[in-house]
Amino acid sequence: MEDVTLEENTITNEKKVSVIMKFIQKIKSWWKNATKVQKSAALILLVAIIGGGAIAVYSFSADSKEPVVPPLSNIGNSDVVATEPEEPKDKALPLTGELVTMSEYADIIDRKVLAVVVENHPDARPQSGLNDADIVFETLVEGGITRFVGIFQSKTPEVVGPVRSVRKYFLDFIAGFGDPLFMHIGGAVSDNPEANALAVLSQRSVKSLGLLNGTSWRVSDRFAPHNAYSSVVQLRETAKDMGWTGSPSLETWKYKDPVSNVENVTAPTINVNWGSWGSNSWSVTWKFDSATNRYFRFHQNEAHIDAVTRDQLTARNVIIMYTPQALANDGTSRIVVDAIGTGKALIFRDGTVIEGQWSKDTFTDAYTFEDAQSNAIPLNRGNSWLMVVSLDSEVTY
Repeated sequence: MEDVTLEENTITNEKKVSVIMKFIQKIKSWWKNATKVQKSAALILLVAIIGGGAIAVYSFSADSKEPVVPPLSNIGNSDVVATEPEEPKDKALPLTGELVTMSEYADIIDRKVLAVVVENHPDARPQSGLNDADIVFETLVEGGITRFVGIFQSKTPEVVGPVRSVRKYFLDFIAGFGDPLFMHIGGAVSDNPEANALAVLSQRSVKSLGLLNGTSWRVSDRFAPHNAYSSVVQLRETAKDMGWTGSPSLETWKYKDPVSNVENVTAPTINVNWGSWGSNSWSVTWKFDSATNRYFRFHQNEAHIDAVTRDQLTARNVIIMYTPQALANDGTSRIVVDAIGTGKALIFRDGTVIEGQWSKDTFTDAYTFEDAQSNAIPLNRGNSWLMVVSLDSEVTY
């Protein structure tokens, strides 16, 4: 039986050899008669087959190996970059009390404060950029019309305006912010020294960007004088060119963390009529939202919005400052405002009101706000809106 099996295997092997030899002979015969193009194509195909086989063998071998674990001594030298821990937000900004990282703080605190006069005539609404101001002053200018002074440091809006002229008491508002930059277009000229804004601007050596060329532009979709705009970004570049740089020395108010989902709201709305003018286009209502702990601004029940973002104007703190105000008696309807000294203040915060007083002893001093016991009143971290009203203004809440 074994001899038969061996013989069969021998015959089978001989047949295989015969087949292989015939195949080789055919290849030789084909190669001899093949053209150069056919020979080139055959060589390329052969190389591809050999290369593919090699890759397949390598892949199989690689997959079958055990993973190589580096020795513990090499782990510290790996190329993996460790993730840097996030910077803590533990630095309070001077004008808002908002907490930022050290790198953000270093960038912001190096900017000079910039004050911009923004008008509030109905033809100037909606305005641009006021929501980006750290602080906004609002007060009468003449004929029951109010105007704003936006104080910018932490944010730099591309567009702010419409920009209008300066009043002397605007300079009182801004002087306590460490020799600030000031943007306006024109100013009141009067034979009354208390109303002659441009004279005081020169006497006090205010860094007026409004007296320089190229710091504003006018748009065509609004009528003059309600169509002049500027850019906080560009104004800072101009100030840099003038050499008006350097970290300002700023006094800071006392701040606290705002409460979320406020309960026990006792002053949900604030209504302000300016002086003896009663209810008009400049009357203001603030409505408190307990979910966000913010006050939303309205003019005669119409939401006051930003022209660029379309967001409603809001404030974290609303402060009413009562001041003596009177006509300038210079042949115009302009007024003078006594904004240096002390006076009654209402501080609205967390949906409640605190009665206190404002103080500013000299032109360059910052405003302070204290309670009846002369303690600084903590404001919520965020932007503040200061409404400088006359003693006879109607404020209800």
